[in-house]
Amino acid sequence: MTATDLEPYGYGADDEGLDGLVNQRPPGMALPSPVTDAGSESTKVEMARAVAEIYAAVASAQQIPRRPSVVRQRMRASTDSYKLSEVAFYKVPRGGQTATGLTVKAARELGVCYGNFRYGMAELNRDDDLGRSEMMAWAWDLEANAWMDSKFIVPHRRDVTVNGQKQQKPLLSLQDIRESNTNMAARAMRSVILALLPPHYVDEAEERLKRTLERGPKGEDIEVRRTKAAAAFERLGVSQSQIETKLGRSIDDWDGYDLAELTIIRGALARREITAADEFPPEVTLSDLPPVPTVDPPAAEEPTAAPPEAQVEPPADPDGDGQPDADRPTQDDLRAALKAKKITVPNALKQVRKMHGDGFATLESVANHAEAGLDLADWIDQQ
Repeated sequence: MTATDLEPYGYGADDEGLDGLVNQRPPGMALPSPVTDAGSESTKVEMARAVAEIYAAVASAQQIPRRPSVVRQRMRASTDSYKLSEVAFYKVPRGGQTATGLTVKAARELGVCYGNFRYGMAELNRDDDLGRSEMMAWAWDLEANAWMDSKFIVPHRRDVTVNGQKQQKPLLSLQDIRESNTNMAARAMRSVILALLPPHYVDEAEERLKRTLERGPKGEDIEVRRTKAAAAFERLGVSQSQIETKLGRSIDDWDGYDLAELTIIRGALARREITAADEFPPEVTLSDLPPVPTVDPPAAEEPTAAPPEAQVEPPADPDGDGQPDADRPTQDDLRAALKAKKITVPNALKQVRKMHGDGFATLESVANHAEAGLDLADWIDQQ
């Protein structure tokens, strides 16, 4: 067969490069029949050209197969990029929890590195009367000639939250409809790309991207990364104390894993996939605590002698001078013990409230309470 055989498909006999391709097609691969359905001449020419291009793409992929060593080299070079790892993971609320995985950008990059691989999306139909569009996302392994697609309906509506209640807002402008369709199709395209790629290839890439996130930008000290992370979250309305409460460690103890997790959360917040309330506990201040009720002191009673066999518990301050006892830990003692055990003050106060109820807003208030201070010191020793 020569390039002349492709004339019904829109190619001329003088097209360069086609003779070598069609004459080296894989055994058993036949050229599809020319398009002869009724229609305009231009339509038949375009359909024939599309058929020929598909045939040429598959034949080229099978004649020039991908090499596993080259695929691995490309993938590792891409996953070593910190810029890619920063946008490689999404995080969304789902079923009361948060789900995470590779983003569309990461999936597309893996498809490019794999080679002989195509993907895309298309709007099949739009019905403005019913307010919906029919979309399709697809992926195609040319070398294996494996195809996967996903067809779905996208309503021309958007979920919004009004006064704490989720509602659906109709989309009226063409730009809003197009952006909504593209966004939903991109998610479906990510799914079909990752479904068609080999699982071991995707797993290795995901693991390498996580390690790149933990490592951080080359040449940047971890103290600088901690400061940048805290400043970035401050701009998003999340305080440093909220981050420390979530991680259970002070900023000086954040490691690469913590910073990688914070990078994923920051990206999800920037893309509005989650809210700060989904990930971080609210910051509690003194004004948020309930007022302490005032109780009138009981009337003085005549002291009665205790029975001889009764045991009288010694008072918390036996000398009555208002000063801490020798065995009661001071505020500095508690702070030093927390730092040695790498426990944050908010976590310690939370533990005290579990044991002794509300009313302990600072470490000083714990140290001034005999039982609370001793119980917190014992709890720290056990950690």
